[in-house]
Amino acid sequence: MHISILTPAFMGNSLRKKVTERLLARYPEADILYPIDEDTSNGTRLYLLVVAETSYGYRIGQGCLWGRKLNPATSDSVTAIVIKALERELDAGGCVDEYMQDQLVVFQALAEGRSTVGTGKKARATLHTQTASWVVRQVLVLTFDEQGNCNGCGFEVGEDCAERKVEDAVADLEKVRIESNADKRLE
Repeated sequence: MHISILTPAFMGNSLRKKVTERLLARYPEADILYPIDEDTSNGTRLYLLVVAETSYGYRIGQGCLWGRKLNPATSDSVTAIVIKALERELDAGGCVDEYMQDQLVVFQALAEGRSTVGTGKKARATLHTQTASWVVRQVLVLTFDEQGNCNGCGFEVGEDCAERKVEDAVADLEKVRIESNADKRLE
């Protein structure tokens, strides 16, 4: 696990100790590294980020930015918030965490064919992902299911998007014309 800490010097040791103890209690085999461990020199700012790498190589992270007055209990509070959220993400078994999920929507939409973001046991895409999907649907004619899976439009590098829109519109009009003629024959 990679742990990044930005905190005033007087909180650093306490926070490192709490995070390490809690992670090792839940994940005793975990290697714990602190690639970023810096003094913020600000008595009201603390940031903790914990990133776990799964056995499949996926990186799942959770963090907390604390912007209130710091006191001895802050280390406990921040650690509890982050570790609980990380446990929830890891227990779900997804390949991305809730904050990465919505970042992939545009790539799903532009890819060719069906793309799936493994969210694990989560029943639905996050609200951010649903919003990103809605925005993409306003620009491109695509559908996303409740889990955030998508059949992409298959844009290629260098392709003229405006030309594709015209071709799609012509195809849609042709479909309407064919359906209209079929309806007339039924009368």
